[in-house]
Amino acid sequence: MALRTLIALACLMLTDALRTAPRARPPVMMAKKVAKLQNVLLEADVEGLGKTGQIVQVKAAYANNVLVAKRLGSVASKETVAQIAKSEAEAIAAFAEAKKKAIAAKAELEQRYAKAGMVLEVQVAKDGSIAAVGSEAVAAEISRSGTPVLAANVKMDEITELGASAIATVALHEEVEMQVKVEVIKSKITISYG
Repeated sequence: MALRTLIALACLMLTDALRTAPRARPPVMMAKKVAKLQNVLLEADVEGLGKTGQIVQVKAAYANNVLVAKRLGSVASKETVAQIAKSEAEAIAAFAEAKKKAIAAKAELEQRYAKAGMVLEVQVAKDGSIAAVGSEAVAAEISRSGTPVLAANVKMDEITELGASAIATVALHEEVEMQVKVEVIKSKITISYG
């Protein structure tokens, strides 16, 4: 029994000592490290990051260990960043100017073709057939009026019958389109070979 009493007394003394012992301080939170970002000019398309010629900001370690090491990009200097920003601003200004000119050309063309649309005169063969009239003829007619247009920028169904008409969609700019009605009639001038 003395052993039990001795063990109980030792346990009481130990728990009492633990209660009176000073507590440890709470752990101090360490400040997060701010990742150093580096500008990289991409020399190839990188999935999830950007396209060739684009400047992106990435962690310095990723820039050096992955992008530069695999020749996917190069570290961009301040001069390179400024030059690219300047060229992008010039491209945006040129785009806006081209769009402005296209809007003015659209207004002029809509005024010209508003009433009767575009009427194209064609030669009729002896059997009454005509050559198909398509986007090339419409582009040529618009270009003759002073607004240069490529045939690739005109979308329409070909007209193969005299007196038929179709609607042509003309892209004057990537953001400016117009529609014009195109009608084919017999030419007043007849050319005969014989």
